[in-house]
This record gives sequence, structure tokens and C-alpha cells, in this order.
Amino acid sequence: MSGSPAKRVPYREAAREHHDAIHYLFCENFDQPMRPGRSPRSLPGSKMTPRDTSSRDDPQAYDSGCFMRTENIKFETGGFRRSFVFFAIAPVLGLVFCSGCGQDESSDSRHSTYSVPVASARPEKQTPSATAAVWEPAPSDQSGESQGTVPIKWPKLPSPLTGDWMKEQGHHVADELAQKFPNDVYAQHVHAQVYRLSGDTEEALKIWHHCLELKKDFLPAYEEIVQILVRRGDHAQAEKMARQGLAFHPRAVSLRNLLASILLEQGRLDEVITTVLAGRALGTESPEGLFLAAQAYQRKQQHDRAREVLEEAVRLRPEFTQAHYALAVSLARLGDQAGAQRHREIFQKLKERDQQANAAILRVESDEFVRRTVAGIFQQAGVIFSNHGLPERAEECWLMGAALSPKDVVCRQALVVLYQQQRRPAAGLAIVEELVGLEPRNPSHRVAEGVFYLQIQNFEKAIDSFKQALALDPKMDAAYAGLAQAYLQKKENLEEARRLAETAVQLSPQPDYFVVLAVASAELGDWEQARRNVEKALTINPSHDLARKLARFLQHGI
Repeated sequence: MSGSPAKRVPYREAAREHHDAIHYLFCENFDQPMRPGRSPRSLPGSKMTPRDTSSRDDPQAYDSGCFMRTENIKFETGGFRRSFVFFAIAPVLGLVFCSGCGQDESSDSRHSTYSVPVASARPEKQTPSATAAVWEPAPSDQSGESQGTVPIKWPKLPSPLTGDWMKEQGHHVADELAQKFPNDVYAQHVHAQVYRLSGDTEEALKIWHHCLELKKDFLPAYEEIVQILVRRGDHAQAEKMARQGLAFHPRAVSLRNLLASILLEQGRLDEVITTVLAGRALGTESPEGLFLAAQAYQRKQQHDRAREVLEEAVRLRPEFTQAHYALAVSLARLGDQAGAQRHREIFQKLKERDQQANAAILRVESDEFVRRTVAGIFQQAGVIFSNHGLPERAEECWLMGAALSPKDVVCRQALVVLYQQQRRPAAGLAIVEELVGLEPRNPSHRVAEGVFYLQIQNFEKAIDSFKQALALDPKMDAAYAGLAQAYLQKKENLEEARRLAETAVQLSPQPDYFVVLAVASAELGDWEQARRNVEKALTINPSHDLARKLARFLQHGI
């Protein structure tokens, strides 16, 4: 059979002529591995570690595949029968989990991002939604109102909410993880965190050493062990563990800074400088590390060197209070009184602000700290349960984490991913509404919102969501791909859909985007261009399921 019809007839027109239904595909397949660390900038669903402040490695890239449902549309073209199928995929969002309660230092801090909620290195089994999620338009009984929003059933919290109650809940879930998954290093890591929160650092140390038996290069355990040893004043053992960890993770910023601070405490100034500059050579310098090196230079009376690294520190972090003071000292010693005065004034303003902030923190820190910490424990627990094929338990944990911390974004993002995988657009839209309220200028939330509207076939709202995302970030590739798909499904603005898909491909040449572009080209009757784009998708990912099926169709009409 010829690779292209004798007469080019747009697929849309042919389908209308024969009144056949078109089934649209919404899918993500997230079962590819990712290494621990910033959680992810990619949509939750691939293999990912729990969010933890101690893990700073970048996640490795993953390929998403798609599985499809099709209904063939038969019609006559140029004297022979052709069989066409419409392919469309939901855009793969750029989502990432960061570790701990703060933004990952290595990631772009402008927006929180999404990532796949999967945890252990060797999951016992994958969740169905994480291996072959086939997205269809949600049935009317799932979508709730036409807007697709329904209330979320949050866990009931006691009033008043006490630190003891929260710690008890953290212990319950951590004990459950440790018992169910004794060989999962991340489950054991969560267990250790709960003991540390309760003040039992001895038991926490034992568990973290056990983590290193399970995984000898487990970075979070090294960082936690070193910090406990430093607080105990055991600098020799702390240094030994820090160097062991750095041998496995030379780019680990926090561990390198811990080693530098240990050396500074012992007055080993040249080693402090060598340690910090070694990290700088690897491209992993940090304001804190540079500040430590500056202190060593100042003790050696090398104020010109101190000035150099302190200027870099305040460039990286303009509101680094202590660095401004130290820089003022070195500038004064070097005779630059005007520069010294300028940085003293900056220091004074920052100091006053810090004092006010610290006073406010001290008024609520006890229970608020416990609240944030336990919320983080439930977030990590949800990741681990999800990775072990227990999505219901994962959802319970993320809902608890979000309830404990009303301003938490990470647990809510994990819920959004879960609801996308489970085809629960009503619940997903309710969570996205909260995320938009928490981070109104984060375009990722608008893209997630658009995907849910695509699932309930509310194309007007989907288009509006993707346009809002682009207004916030004109370079957001997922928003271009999503908007292209919305136009394709609505069967309008096909030329614009192709232009949008081309933009998505230019911004990020992902296989999924090439497939969307191929669909747009086929809709416009440009079969040759459709084939070329499918070939590009397969060049990037030869196992991309949807691209392979589309390639077979374009070649053989089946």
C-alpha cells in the first residue's frame, strides 16, 4: 500500500463525512527510573525518591510512553480504502519534588515544580496508574459538576492541634513503613527522621547507619549522621563520615559545607579553603561555602581573597546578612571605607529584619516546626507507598500532609499527579484550585488545570488555562503542547495547533511533543511531515509506544 493517499483529504473532513466517533487519548506512562534528588522538573509518575533536604543530585532524564485506545475511521480516498486513527496525548508537565521543607538549591526557585511520586530503588510492585495509564474523557459520573470540581475529604484533625499528637501520627506512619518495607532505604530514612524529631538521636543514628548497610552511598544518611556527630562534638568521626560521603557524592553541597565547617572549627584554615575551592571547581559553590572560605582567609589576614569570595557570596545571595558584615570588615581592612560603610548599612537593615522575623518565629516555632516536619514525613511516606503499589495509602498520607500544613505545595502537587493517573479530574481540579491560590504565578498549576479540563472535555476552560500558563511563562513548552492538543480535540484552529506544537518542540524536543505535531500535520493532510515528526520522536525514544503505533498507521494505514 502506498505510504500516502493519492488525494490529500484532511482527516477531520473524512471523519465528518462518515460520522465516525473519534476517541481521544489522554495518557502518561511513568515507570522510568529517576535518581534521588530534586524532586521532579517533570510530571510525577516516573521513579523518584522522597523529598528530602539532604539529597541534592539531579534526577536523570526519563522517557514517557503512551498506551492508546483507537477506533478506526474508514473512508474511500483516491480509489482505495484508507484507515485513519486520531492520536492525541496529554502534555507531559515539567514537575519536580524538592527535598525537605524548602526549595531545592539546585533548581530554579521561581516556581515549585512537579515530580513523579515514587520512592525506593527497587519497588516491590508498580501501581497500575504508574505503568500504563490510559486517559479517556472522564465519565459524567466522575466529573461532578460541569466545572469538574468537588470537595476534597480532608482528614479530621483534633482541636487544639498539639505537637505531641502530630509526633504520634508521624511515629505511626514511620513504624508502618519500617515494618512493611524493611529493605527500602527510604522507608528506614523516614523512620530515623521521626526518632530525631522526638529527640532520640541515638536510635536515629542506629537507623541511619543501617541505611548505609542497605545502600552504602545513601547521601541523606551521611548528612544526618555528620550533623549529629558535630552537635556532639565528635569532630574526628564527623570528618571521617563527611569524607566518606563526599567520596560517593563530590557534588553534594551541604555535605561539603559540613566538612568545611568542621575543619574551620578545628582551625585547619588551609584545608577549609581547599575543601570549598574544590567544590567551586566542580561548579557546586554555594554562598554558605564561600562564607566559610572567607572566614578562613580573614583569620589568615588575607582580606583581598576574603573580599573576592564574599562578593561572590552576596552576588549569589543578596540578603546574606553575615556575609555583608564580613565583607564590610575586609573592605575596611583594605582601606575601602566607602564600600565598607555601604555593606555595614545593608547588614544593619538585614539584621533588623532578621530580628523581627526571628521573634515571630520563636512565638510559634515549637508546634509550627513539628507541624512542618510531620507534614514532610507524610509527604515522603506517600511517595514510598505509591512506589510500592499502594496508591490509596499514598493518597491518605498526602492528604494528611496537606492538612497539617495549609501552605504546603508539595503534597498537593503529588495529589494532582495521582488524580491525573487515576482519571479523577474532579478531585484534581479542587486541589489545583488550592495550588493556584498558594502560588498564583506558577504556570505549572495552570497547565495541570488544563489537563484536567481536557479529561472532562471542557475545551474552552482547557484553552483558557493553557493561555494563562503562557501569560505567566511565554516559554513553557507544556502549555504550548497542551493548547495545541485542546485545539485538535475541539477540531478548530488546526493551523494554530500545528504552530503551537512546533513551538513546543523548539522549546523542548520531547517525543510527546513530536507526536502532537505529527497529529496536527496529519489533521491538515500533510502526511509526509507527520511521518517525519514521528521519526524524530522515535529517534529520541525508539520504544515510545504511541509514536510506534502512529508510525505503523502512517506507513500501512493500520
